[in-house]
Amino acid sequence: MVHRPGASWAIQAEEGKADRVLLELERRGIAFDLVQRLDSLSNLLSRDVLLVWRDEDVEDLELYVPGVIKAEGGIDLVYNLLPPITPDQLLALGLQRIPLRVKQQLGGMRLRQQLRAPVRADLFQELPFGTSGMTLGNPVPQGEAGEGAIEEILNMIGAREAWRYNQGDGAVIAIMDSGVDGSVVPEYNRIGGFTDQPGGNPWADREGHGSMCARIALAVAPKAQIMSLKPDTDPRGVLSASAIYIMLDHLIGWVMETGKRVVLNMSWGVSTPNMAFFPGNVLARDIAIEADRRNMGLLCHAIGNSRHVSGDTVISAYTMATLAQTLGVGALGRDLRPQFYTSRGPGALFPWQPAVAAPTFGVLPWGNGFRDFGPQGGATSSATPQVAGVLALLDTQYPDLDARTLRAAIRAGARNDILGIPGLYHPLTGSGLLRADRALEIGPRARQHPSYVLEGAWQW
Repeated sequence: MVHRPGASWAIQAEEGKADRVLLELERRGIAFDLVQRLDSLSNLLSRDVLLVWRDEDVEDLELYVPGVIKAEGGIDLVYNLLPPITPDQLLALGLQRIPLRVKQQLGGMRLRQQLRAPVRADLFQELPFGTSGMTLGNPVPQGEAGEGAIEEILNMIGAREAWRYNQGDGAVIAIMDSGVDGSVVPEYNRIGGFTDQPGGNPWADREGHGSMCARIALAVAPKAQIMSLKPDTDPRGVLSASAIYIMLDHLIGWVMETGKRVVLNMSWGVSTPNMAFFPGNVLARDIAIEADRRNMGLLCHAIGNSRHVSGDTVISAYTMATLAQTLGVGALGRDLRPQFYTSRGPGALFPWQPAVAAPTFGVLPWGNGFRDFGPQGGATSSATPQVAGVLALLDTQYPDLDARTLRAAIRAGARNDILGIPGLYHPLTGSGLLRADRALEIGPRARQHPSYVLEGAWQW
């Protein structure tokens, strides 16, 4: 992918009308500098899906021309991976989609300048998980880590008990992240990879974050296969929504070609002081809804690491992690108490988010080695692939059950009671501690769980 400065848009046009729409925009003096059609997403949604870039912003109303179904601007100011965006940008993101007249009252041009500010090269070391107050831990010398805390975590989530059913045989887990170090994933556990980085390699991981996710997912589902999806970063050094859409286009194409359902792990998102101000991406939501309707994927998403910044009274969950079609995952400490940073629900797009929580602490995989994160653990980033692994076990055991039922099985199998939290839902832990064995045992009976009923009544 060739990144360009300036405005970025996702346009959904009537099927077969993309060229006509672009010509009309050019006639109005709004020609775009770069256009990329996403064929697989177009097939999925039965409409023409385009990513377009230009050097100057275009106001929303100018894109509403005949043939345009939806036009979403500023998409490359939305998501971030590692290294994260600056604190000023984090503050600005919460106001990015507010109408122009309100932006002007709040100093909209200043916000845009903040959003486009360059990222310092050392920022990753300062904000490794997107918010202040967290550390990247300390490297553990080779040979001294053993399996780190993973063995204890597997016991806590009932993974070994779940292996009496299966170990994820034949399931596919896609890790959309910073890449995966090929040296830590055996050849028989790989099923391909994709990157839009010029000359890039999806089985290389400079940061180490994606490799952590892959290794944790495989610890839970040892016989699953990993697909590495490595999006390019934009000129600011952050993961843009356009890169995510290109990854999703590839993944949807693969699913359509093979007919195989895939688990998708997304241990990233946007941090803002108050996620209530930040709507989800329109195209991403449309993709999730239609792919879920066709039973093409099982999604899990880190709920976020912002509670200690936002406060206990503010909803701080990553917005796209609260879609009804995904499982938002919170983080617990070794003492099974919510981590100080784990973001707070209820979800902006679906209230039962986070869905569950998983433990993270101590020595964890990172890149091709290990790091000691101490009590903090590896953030919600490292809790999420535990859920991805359990989804792989469920996918292997119940290939004919729809995604909604398997999400309900995850929630029904979780336990808030052993966390000392009463009730079916808590805004920090969702349904409680992830339990793989209970989820596998419940299986199709999960349709009796209240979350299954709630999803069926939800309109997002």
